[in-house]
Amino acid sequence: QDRDIPVRPSAGMFDDDVQVSLIVIGLVTVWILFHTLRRPAPPGKPPATPSKTGFTGKRAEAYGRLDALVIGSGPGGLGVAAVLARRGKKVLILEANEALGGGLHTWEEHGCPFETGFHYLGEVHCESGPLRRIVDYLAPGLCWASMADCPHTPGIYDEVTIGGEKPICLKLRPGEGAWASELIRAFPGEEKAVRRFLELCKQSAGVFLPGVIWRSISSPTLSRWLKRMMTAGQRPFQVRTVDQALAPVTSDRQLVGALSYVMVGCCGVGPSQAAFAALAGVTCHFLQGAAYPSGGAQAVVAALLHTVEAAGGGAFVRAPVESIVLDERGRAVGVRMRRNGVELRAPVVISTVGAQMTLEQLLPSPAPPELPGLSATQARCGSSGLTPSRGHVYLFLTLEGSTSELKLPRHNTWVFPTHDHDEQYEKLAAMSVSSAAKMLAEPWVYVGLAFPSAKDPSWEDADGGVRAKLSTAVVIAEVPTGWWDEWDGTRVHGRGDEYEAIKGLFEVKLKDLLMSRFPQLVGKVRSSNLGTPLSTRFYLNKAHGESYGLQPTPNFFKQQEEWLRPALEHVPGLYLAGQDINFDGFAGGLLSGIMCAAAIDGLTVWLDVVRAIGLRALLSDLILGGADLTQKYSAAHELPKADAGPSQAARL
Repeated sequence: QDRDIPVRPSAGMFDDDVQVSLIVIGLVTVWILFHTLRRPAPPGKPPATPSKTGFTGKRAEAYGRLDALVIGSGPGGLGVAAVLARRGKKVLILEANEALGGGLHTWEEHGCPFETGFHYLGEVHCESGPLRRIVDYLAPGLCWASMADCPHTPGIYDEVTIGGEKPICLKLRPGEGAWASELIRAFPGEEKAVRRFLELCKQSAGVFLPGVIWRSISSPTLSRWLKRMMTAGQRPFQVRTVDQALAPVTSDRQLVGALSYVMVGCCGVGPSQAAFAALAGVTCHFLQGAAYPSGGAQAVVAALLHTVEAAGGGAFVRAPVESIVLDERGRAVGVRMRRNGVELRAPVVISTVGAQMTLEQLLPSPAPPELPGLSATQARCGSSGLTPSRGHVYLFLTLEGSTSELKLPRHNTWVFPTHDHDEQYEKLAAMSVSSAAKMLAEPWVYVGLAFPSAKDPSWEDADGGVRAKLSTAVVIAEVPTGWWDEWDGTRVHGRGDEYEAIKGLFEVKLKDLLMSRFPQLVGKVRSSNLGTPLSTRFYLNKAHGESYGLQPTPNFFKQQEEWLRPALEHVPGLYLAGQDINFDGFAGGLLSGIMCAAAIDGLTVWLDVVRAIGLRALLSDLILGGADLTQKYSAAHELPKADAGPSQAARL
C-alpha cells in the first residue's frame, strides 16, 4: 500500500556505508579504550642509582616466565623494556658491561661519577613538550635543569668556536629568534640563508614522526599502505646530503660549517656525507635549548629500570649473550649466555646491539640451508653499504674546588680547528695516529668541553656533601677509529708502551686546550683518565670503536625504508631497537624503543604515546609541521618530487 510513496534520497551523511563506518569506528574506539585504559599504574619514585645485579642462572630462573628478553641496556633497550612494562609485560634486560645504560652508563673515580655519552638533551626542559611527556611516561620522577640557567654564563647552552682565516665564536641561546640572531651577527650578509635554513629544518622535522610510525608496523600490507599515506614529504630531505641541500641556499662554506656543528658532534658525520634530514633533526631538537637530568645520566637509567621492575621485570649486568636461539622453523625463542651456555627462553627477543652485530655474530652466520630467509637478510645487510660513525678520545678529569668556586659553566664548549669538517677528517684519516699526535697541533675534527658537575643541580648535595669540594670535567675529541686498529685484540691496561705514549700526547694536548679556555683550572686537576676508541670497543662492545650508531647518510635512510626496521622479515620473534633503527642519541634510541614495542604489541602502543603526549600537543606538532611540504621544498630548490600524496593534515 506504500508502493507509490516517493522515497527521499539519502542525505548522504547517514547512508548505509556511513552507518557501517560509524559502527566500525565505534567498535574500534571501544576496543582502543579497553586496551589503553587497563594499563598498569605508573611506578613510584625511582631510586637515585640503578642496581648492578650480576647474572647467574638461578637469579634468572627466579623471574619465571618472561614476555621478552632484551640484549643491551642503552636507551633503546631500556626504552623498549619500559614501554612493554607500562603495558604489563615482564621483560628481562641482559647487559654485558659492568654497569647498565650503554652510552648512559657511569663510572666513578674519587667518588665522582663520570658518564661517557650523555652531555645534554633537547626538548625536555618544557614540561608540556612531546618528548618531555614521553620521558615522564616511561621514566617518571626525573627532574631536568636548563643548561641556560647558569649563574656564571646565563642564557647560553652551546658556545661554538670555529678556527681558520676568519675565526668566529657563537654563543647560542634558546629560542629560534635568539638562535637566528646569533648566526646573523656572525654572518651579517647571510640573513636570508639562515632563515631559509631554519625553514627547511622545520619542514623536515614536521614529516619525521609519520615515517617513524609506518616503519614500526609489522604487517607488510598495512606498512606499505601507511608508507604511501604518510611519507610523501620525507624523501627530499633524506635523499640529499647537507651540502647538496644547502648549495642553493648559500655559497658561504664557513656558514655551512657553522650550521653543521651540532650534527658533526652528535652524529659523527660531516656535511658532505650526512643526509639533510639528520642535520634538520638535531638542529630542531636543540633549537629551544637543552637540559640535564638532576642526578646525572645514572638517574635516567635508574628511572627507566624502575619502570621495568615495577612490572616484574629486571636487568642483569655482566650478562654477555653468546647467541640467539632459533627453533627448527627459524623463529627466535631465546638466548644462549656466554657463561656456562645457560639458555633463557622467551617468545620475544629484542637486540639493541646493532643490526650488523646481531645478524653476523648473534645469529648463525652463514645461515644454514634450511633458513634461506635469514641468509637473504644477512646478505642484504652485508651489501647495504652501511657505515659506522666516527670515534673519540675521552679525557675525564676530577678537579679540586666546587662549581661555584671554579666558576664552571653549564653550557658545552665546541672547538673546531676549521669550518671544513670533512677535509679535516680526511687529512687525519690519511695519517697514522703517532704522526698526527706528534706533528699536528690539533689532531682532531673537533673538541668538546663540558662540566657535568656544573650541569647537575644535585651535585653538591649528593652523597651527604662528600662531592661538595670536587668538580668534574670531560673533554672529547673526534678522531678516526682506524688509528687504533694495530692494537685491536690487546687487553685493557696491557696495550704496550707506544700506545701509552700516544695517549700521553693526547692527554697533554687536551689539557692544554682546557686550561687555555678556562685558566682558573690551572693547578686544580686532582686526577685524569684518558680513553680511546679501543675503550669504546671494550666497554660498549662496538665493533670499530665508534661512539654512535650508523652514519645517517642518504643510504642509511634508504636501508631503513627498505629493510632496516624493528621487525626482521625472515626471523620471526626477533626484533631490533637502538640507534640503527631510528637515529643517534638518547631521544633517537628511546623512540626506537617505542617503534620496536609497536612492532611487537601493535598500533595501540602509539595510542599510549598519544595519551602520554596529549592530543592537542601532537596535533599541533604534526599539522604545524607544514602541509604539502614536498611541493614547497621542491619548488624552492628543484629537488626531485616525491610520489604525489595527501597533505600532512589530510594524512593525519
